Amino acid sequence: MKIYQIDTSARKEGSTSRALAKKLLDKIKKPEDEVVYRDLNDEMIFISNLTESGMKIPDGEQTEQHKKMFEMSDKLVMELKESDTIIISVPIEVVYRDLNDEMIFISNLTESGMKIPDGEQTEQHKKMFEMSDKLVMELKESDTIIISVPIYNFGPPATLKAWADLAARVKETFKYNEDGSRVGLLEDKQVYLIITSGGTKINSKDDFLTPWLTHVLNFFGIKKIDIIAADQLAIDYEKSIKEAESQIENII
Repeated sequence: MKIYQIDTSARKEGSTSRALAKKLLDKIKKPEDEVVYRDLNDEMIFISNLTESGMKIPDGEQTEQHKKMFEMSDKLVMELKESDTIIISVPIEVVYRDLNDEMIFISNLTESGMKIPDGEQTEQHKKMFEMSDKLVMELKESDTIIISVPIYNFGPPATLKAWADLAARVKETFKYNEDGSRVGLLEDKQVYLIITSGGTKINSKDDFLTPWLTHVLNFFGIKKIDIIAADQLAIDYEKSIKEAESQIENII
């Protein structure tokens, strides 16, 4: 059996979701199983390699990636703070930001379905399709998938959203029927979601990660989804960890 483990937390050290995913992997892995591991923190850009909470890294320890990340963060925060009225995704001073211009991931597409003739692809497009091909192949060849993910500001990390965008490929992970309905192509796979949060209760009205990620996996055709939650860690850390570890121990 092939197990696909995806870690998404921006924290390399001290990450609860990573630690619980490791416990789960150790629990379900058999000696003959193959493990494909992807750390979205390594290849995706956005918020990553934090050493502590609160996006605080001393200037002398910042890499060029950190500097770009903080520069963008400063811009966005300032725009929010200086605005009285905010218009999102709608075409009296207006501050306008087109995320397609400065963010990296999926951008500058000319049509839906991520189809661009080879001769019209930029270097950015080529890198995007190369990564997409990798992610799709990893999903298709896996039997069991483990995704560890923290809730960031009520939703998924930007890297996980980028992963979903790149993995959604027509005729690879889903297809259209003649009536326009969509059918997922990744059936007979088991997914374990390790979800952590500081204060957000899993499946509460403030949790936009869990229903979104479940819907995306269903869209890919994956129906067997088990959730292991270590939520509200900021409220009762020990209780949340024990409950999550108990859920892992009870997996057959």
